[in-house]
Amino acid sequence: MVKETFNRQISIIKRRIPTPIKHRIKVALVPCYRLLRGWILGATLRDATALLAASDFRAALHKVESVLTRHPRHSGALNLKSRILIAQARTLLREAQFDQALTCINEVLRIKPGHPKTLVLKSNCLYAEARALQRDWQLDKALSKVDEALALQPLLTNALHLRAAILMHLGRGKEAALCCHNTLRENPLDLRAIGLLRSMGEPVPICRDRVLQFIAAHKKPETYLVAARYLNEAGFFDDVVDLTNSIGAADPITTAKLLMERARAHEHLGNHQDAATVYRQVDQSLSDKLAHDAKCGLARCELETGNPKAALAALDGMPVGKHHLPILYALGDLRTAHLSYRTRVNSHAIAQCFALPPPEEINIKSGRYSAIDALLFAEAGPGDEIRFAAIYEELADWFKGLTITCDPRLHSLMARSFPNIEFLPVPRYRPELMPAKKLADRAGIPAMKFAPFMNDEALARAKSCGFVCSMLDTLGEFRAERDDFQRSPSRLIPDPTLVQLYAGQGNKMRIGIAWRSILLSTARSLHYLQVEDLEPLAKIRNAEFWVLQACASESELQTLRSILPNVKIPDVDLLDDFEGQAALMSTMDCVISPLTTTAELAGMVGARTYILSTTHTTTWRRNSDGSDVWYENGRLVCGSPVHDRRSLMENVVDQIMDTQTGQQERLFFQSRMAHTPRKEASKQWNKTTATT
Repeated sequence: MVKETFNRQISIIKRRIPTPIKHRIKVALVPCYRLLRGWILGATLRDATALLAASDFRAALHKVESVLTRHPRHSGALNLKSRILIAQARTLLREAQFDQALTCINEVLRIKPGHPKTLVLKSNCLYAEARALQRDWQLDKALSKVDEALALQPLLTNALHLRAAILMHLGRGKEAALCCHNTLRENPLDLRAIGLLRSMGEPVPICRDRVLQFIAAHKKPETYLVAARYLNEAGFFDDVVDLTNSIGAADPITTAKLLMERARAHEHLGNHQDAATVYRQVDQSLSDKLAHDAKCGLARCELETGNPKAALAALDGMPVGKHHLPILYALGDLRTAHLSYRTRVNSHAIAQCFALPPPEEINIKSGRYSAIDALLFAEAGPGDEIRFAAIYEELADWFKGLTITCDPRLHSLMARSFPNIEFLPVPRYRPELMPAKKLADRAGIPAMKFAPFMNDEALARAKSCGFVCSMLDTLGEFRAERDDFQRSPSRLIPDPTLVQLYAGQGNKMRIGIAWRSILLSTARSLHYLQVEDLEPLAKIRNAEFWVLQACASESELQTLRSILPNVKIPDVDLLDDFEGQAALMSTMDCVISPLTTTAELAGMVGARTYILSTTHTTTWRRNSDGSDVWYENGRLVCGSPVHDRRSLMENVVDQIMDTQTGQQERLFFQSRMAHTPRKEASKQWNKTTATT
């Protein structure tokens, strides 16, 4: 409007003023016109900036385009347009609208070719799209996108990790390993690359010298953070405490992350009070992830110091999830603990996949599913599957027909034990240990989250059933109270032929032993023992010790032979032959193991099992009489305090020797009482125990 008025006035002047004077006036008015034009353009761009601040990208772009239509090279308008497009691209990226985001980014690159920050944003966008495609199990497309991202940023660490993982899933293990090695050349402390190589069967030794060299080459707070994480993973916890205490000023986020590593080191050292103090020092306002991790760490420390109520209070404001489980167990609230499984991502994904109501609405005991066929997906490891088999018979009564997926190694054992249930063999994998081969049996699954526990056959079978859920989703109904564990629990039936084959000869006590899981990490090691911790077992006389530890190293076996007499290695595949293991364990006088597959299998075949508990996360399973809540023949044994492994094993030895003495006493009187007067028999028994 202002511009039209100005032009109209100029036309009047042109008609009425002589030409020489016109020229002079025009020359004089040019600066005024330019000034007015600049004011008009400035007002338009200010309006666009305000719209950008309000995230109204379309209106902001319209304003800028109105300027660029008349002044295509206006630098201020071009810069503002770039800012608007980048802000819009970031918003679209958060909403996973990758094509539209890339369109905005490419338009910015047309305005500013080769702009470094825009190229970084484009590579991050391509990486995010690749991740989404991987989650949707579109691996070839994901690989193409991640390669585009790496073409722009060859050293983008997350993209290199993703590329290696995708290559693993595609069965291109050598290329995946090469990608990891290239990453380690740039950063020898890259734990993700080390973990990927380990999952491919290529262990990478972790050493302190590598840390010292890395710190010497990059002396800055971020370097110390990487080093602290590396040392924590390697088990050098004292070094982590020293390292994080020696660092000077750093930005707030790096400082908070260093405190987290120091707290974790104190946790692993058993200094839970010190760890809790450090967790409280973390500034939780810096990021949601830091707040989440600090709360969970503080809750763990409170639980391990025997204060579950304070642990629950530490998680205040967080939705009930896996971090609440051990705390709810310790408080005796089994119903809430087990119902929390239904809030998991996997449980909701299963319901959505098969067009079923959300898992929170599951009510098996209402009888609503009694006339339909059901399929339950077993998840996690074989130990969890074996333990949950204790409720299989109860579950079968509530459906017309029941199919349960199972580890192929357990198929014959499960089929023999539960003939009224159909078992569908489905190999399962841990998400962090997906095999370096192409999973041809999972080509049709709808998303990567299903890959660890579902294959195409299970998917097709589930689509023909009226009810589908995870096995974990049933616990909230069938194990809601402590008394539920005593109601006719199912048990596994070993192969009678194998039982007869492995039956012991002679009068020596047969004791099966295991001390750890086959999966090793600093977090998991808190629950396990070293071979040296078994030394108190040497006090048990007239016994032979059978190794039930899968994947025991030669050095572990050598140490075991040096501290225990009569160590025997069974002729059984302790990793894959569950039929052989079940039969062998059923012939043992007792089995000693932490909470691993070994302990669960021994308990489920009815063997007397001493379950070793080294943290408060598992002590909830101990009944008032010392028995295990899942297995009537199981005994949950703790140390004094609970983290002390020496007193733990001393307590196990005491219980075994009490049992051994009782067995000897019964055998003695059974053989003697019929022919020997009571007084004489008592004298003979006292003489026997004295020599023992």
